[in-house]
Amino acid sequence: MFEQFFLLGIEGPMAYILPFFLMFAIVYGALDFAGMFKNRKVVLLVSIILALFAISLEWVRMSIVTYMPYAALVFIVFFFIGFLKKLFSGKDKNPDYTLLAVIIMLLLLFIASQGDMLSSFFPSYMFNEIMLAAGLVLIAFIFYAAYKKGKS
Repeated sequence: MFEQFFLLGIEGPMAYILPFFLMFAIVYGALDFAGMFKNRKVVLLVSIILALFAISLEWVRMSIVTYMPYAALVFIVFFFIGFLKKLFSGKDKNPDYTLLAVIIMLLLLFIASQGDMLSSFFPSYMFNEIMLAAGLVLIAFIFYAAYKKGKS
């Protein structure tokens, strides 16, 4: 019954809660974006009901569990593309430094997660020092962004 969740390390009530929230978020976002209902309470109610229906059927719930990691990756890619689009749209005269810091942080996290693959290019101690320096530069950039935002 919980085979896929055991692979993810999820047991007990979380085996129902996580698929419920994923389905709820997808349905709520789709209904809100489509503008089918003007009242947000109706959107909330419909989303809750559809999410409950989805987790009540075992095969649907297990399908959601199977594709949950892939859905998370797709959402991360969409948010990243949205961040880049907003940053480089050129509508604002003043760039959003906070958004730029988030993009740099996501890139650093991705590079850090691929450390084993990148170890063939750098010795392991050098990779750690480069990531430390990049992290310190990112922290300094965040302070700079906060300073610029506080000034304006």
